[in-house]
Amino acid sequence: MFKFPIILLFCFPLLVFGQNDTSSDKIVGSWQLVTFDNKDQVLSSKFYLEAEPWQRELIQGQLQFRLENTFYHFKPSGQLEFTEVDGRNVFTRKATYEIDEEATLTIRETEREVIKKCSLHEVNDFQLIFTPMTANGPAGTGRLIFERKIP
Repeated sequence: MFKFPIILLFCFPLLVFGQNDTSSDKIVGSWQLVTFDNKDQVLSSKFYLEAEPWQRELIQGQLQFRLENTFYHFKPSGQLEFTEVDGRNVFTRKATYEIDEEATLTIRETEREVIKKCSLHEVNDFQLIFTPMTANGPAGTGRLIFERKIP
C-alpha cells in the first residue's frame, strides 16, 4: 500500500533536481552576450563616475561594442565558433568544446594553442551563463550572460 508514495519520495527529487541545466544538448545554438558582471562594476566605479562626459561616452561605447560583437555558436558536433573582442577589433575563433560532469565548459581553439575553461551556471532555452576560469579557479571577469539568438 505505501510502496507507491515511497517510490515517489525517492524519484521526485531526481525528477526535479536531477535535470542538468548545463547539459551539452541545451548549449547547442547561437548566443549573444547581453551583459556581464564587470559592466556593472565599471559603470559604478569611482573612475567612471568622476570621468568627464566624453570619457563616460567612450567607456559606454566600448562596453556596447563588446555586447554587440560577442557571439558563441555551439554546434552539435562539439565544434564551436565564437568572436573575441579586443579593443575595437573582433576576431572569429574556431574551437572544440566539451562539458564535464562538474559543469565545466572546456574550449580548445583549433587554430591557436589556447584552452579556456568556464564554470557553467545555467543553460536553458533562452539563457547561457558562465564564468571564465583560470588554473586557480574563477577569473576576475565575473559572469557572462548570453541570450539565445533565434535565426
